[in-house]
Amino acid sequence: MHKHTGRKALAYATPLFVSTVITIAVLSVTPAHIAGPLFIAGLIIGAVLLIGWGEDAAALALLLARPATRSERATLAPAVALVQSRNPGRPARLRVRVQMLPPANCSPVMPFARRTLLVNPVLIHALRHGRLRPGQAAAIMTRAALVIDGGLTRSDAFLTYWTVPWQILAGIFEGVASALRGFPLVSFAWRARFVTIGIAVIQTAHSGPLWLAAFIATIGVLSYAAPAWIRRWDVAMSAYGNHALAAVLSRRFR
Repeated sequence: MHKHTGRKALAYATPLFVSTVITIAVLSVTPAHIAGPLFIAGLIIGAVLLIGWGEDAAALALLLARPATRSERATLAPAVALVQSRNPGRPARLRVRVQMLPPANCSPVMPFARRTLLVNPVLIHALRHGRLRPGQAAAIMTRAALVIDGGLTRSDAFLTYWTVPWQILAGIFEGVASALRGFPLVSFAWRARFVTIGIAVIQTAHSGPLWLAAFIATIGVLSYAAPAWIRRWDVAMSAYGNHALAAVLSRRFR
């Protein structure tokens, strides 16, 4: 667990740092009578999410994940029953919510915070039309539930809330990158950004404040390190779920 904690800390270090800087910058130019209450309210909401309260509200507001409808619950019921047979007591604690706008290429079932499974509507549609068997859906749901049980997503409600500025910024950059992906020079310039950043650091260190040069260098390093850290955490979480599921199935068939 200690190894996973370190990997998650690295994965969220840049989003937390960038989001905090953006928030402070915005509040600094906001009138004091507005910035003060916003700052206090933000801290209170963060504290509430950090201790495990408000998970359903966070899933709805931050991830657009709504409660399953009666029809969706009926479709998922056989799979949930299989999950219950493998892990007695877990479905009573876990809550199934349906993503209204699931991210592209995301898992059919994603673990969130302390007790929430975020189900992609594609999985429900596949179950409803017989393209996916309840046993297959149960395996996917069990894997996500085991990730939650392992504590790997325990603080995700708070982290998702606190990194909203980063998510907005990343979404903008992703949209721009998608639009410019067909231009070879743009792609080359991004891959070779270390040259531009290096020149900027040298020039700033020579004629400007050293703290600014250090800041530019830090941004440059993080532009390479942050995506790698995030991918590494995603791989680690997926591997944990796979290993935990394999352990559950091996005990079941002994």
